Amino acid sequence: MPALAKVVGNANQLQYYPASAQVAQLNATVLSAETFAQKEVAREQLLKYALQPESLDALWTLVQERIADNPECARFTNATLFAHSKNTKLEFMDNSLTSAYGRWEQCWARVADPQFCSRDRTYVDIGKQ
Repeated sequence: MPALAKVVGNANQLQYYPASAQVAQLNATVLSAETFAQKEVAREQLLKYALQPESLDALWTLVQERIADNPECARFTNATLFAHSKNTKLEFMDNSLTSAYGRWEQCWARVADPQFCSRDRTYVDIGKQ
């Protein structure tokens, strides 16, 4: 949370993120209790927050620095940033798998900077309907 507040710095955006890890934990517990959602850990649910792309590089760099500087975070060394795009099949649906993948690849090329993406660590999971 401190890295996010330092990098984003815009109160209009920060108001949508939890103020602390404790607040995020409480939000997860409350949401779980209210929705009766099934999850691995009782009474807890993972929360997700969208990040603006212009903040991502600085935020990820700061997170990696904090991991390197804090011995208690040693288990997170060499962490990988995970991005996903769920429930987008209607955006890329086409008559053939080749065409659908081509449409997805065009979109990916517009939003992803190859400098930050390693081809050997990038996976595309395509589900057929």
